[in-house]
Amino acid sequence: MLWYNQPSAVYYNDYLYYSYLGLDKNIKIGKFGKNTNQSKSIFSYSKLDDHGAPSIWVIQNGEEKGKIISFYSWHSTEMYFSKSKQKENVEDWEDVKNFDNRRTTYNSIGETSDGKIFVFYTVQSSNNRSYVYRVSTDGANTWSEPKVLIDFGSEEYIYAAPVLIEDKYITISFTSYRSKEPNIGHKNIYLLRSDDFGNSWYQINNRDKLVDLPLTKEKANPIVETNLGRENVIWDLKYDKNYNPVIAYVEHAPFSNEGWDDNKANVITFDKKGDIKVEFLSNISSFVYPTGIRINPNNINNFLLGTEYKNKSKLVSFNNNSEYSKTSFFDIFNYSDNYEMNPIYPTNTSGKYIIYMDVNKYFKKDYDSKIVLIENGIF
Repeated sequence: MLWYNQPSAVYYNDYLYYSYLGLDKNIKIGKFGKNTNQSKSIFSYSKLDDHGAPSIWVIQNGEEKGKIISFYSWHSTEMYFSKSKQKENVEDWEDVKNFDNRRTTYNSIGETSDGKIFVFYTVQSSNNRSYVYRVSTDGANTWSEPKVLIDFGSEEYIYAAPVLIEDKYITISFTSYRSKEPNIGHKNIYLLRSDDFGNSWYQINNRDKLVDLPLTKEKANPIVETNLGRENVIWDLKYDKNYNPVIAYVEHAPFSNEGWDDNKANVITFDKKGDIKVEFLSNISSFVYPTGIRINPNNINNFLLGTEYKNKSKLVSFNNNSEYSKTSFFDIFNYSDNYEMNPIYPTNTSGKYIIYMDVNKYFKKDYDSKIVLIENGIF
């Protein structure tokens, strides 16, 4: 499971459907619930790649409702697509299809209430990474040609958080990594949005002006400007009750051979006028990657994040503007300091399930990891 390839799990019709890349190099799709625990390998890689984790979706509308789709690629390789033959069945799959034969990474799936299925992902060239999307209106049987949504030009590499799609609203928060001086690194945070099923797009801090696609760096307005000597990684994106975005991200020191360090979890919120507020939440673990921070789908003021406590990795519940909550997992999970925890709320879960990936922080030497499921994770 990788935080950029989302969703990794979907709750549908009282079952949890999940996807992951196994240590045996196989893409696997699982189904859990009602005395059911199934897992099926649908594709095999020739080697392990931490970017090779799949995304998963259960179709919500139309004649194909209930069928499962999954997308996967290595870091900057062709993208593949799988679709189940039967509804709510992980055992039988159609033949694997090549979805895009360019250098792709970081895909996210979602579906609007009118039945459009969107797949967003990056496409990399020799000195650039743009952000594109394709749409299906017939239950993933056919797809539109790729359309470029964001392109910042030479030496700029787009990194997007999981795309958030609910009803007619589509929101994408992203950073751009500049590969050369000046100002090298993962920098400013941007937000692009559609309120009409993806037919038109605007920036939230310039609501009255529609964007001509692709959005370029010259026309992009950051919602957060990165401090000198710091970088940002976006982890999660949710809506408040008024469909204003809530963004969880980690600010950190520049990457070194020791990984990321001095990691600070922050949250961005918006009021009805579009004014932006950035709040510091907590320091989090300083492992190879910053450990995860997730927004509770039932309570946008509650966060799930990985941290260190007495040299141990901890998965904790954290309330905004407060200390660690009484419902934290301090006394439940107590793993060695060789591991970091990256939590995920499955899409549509309503808090019933939490999944977290327990990864060996020395994974460059050893891909040792495990996936843990917590039932009834509401708090």
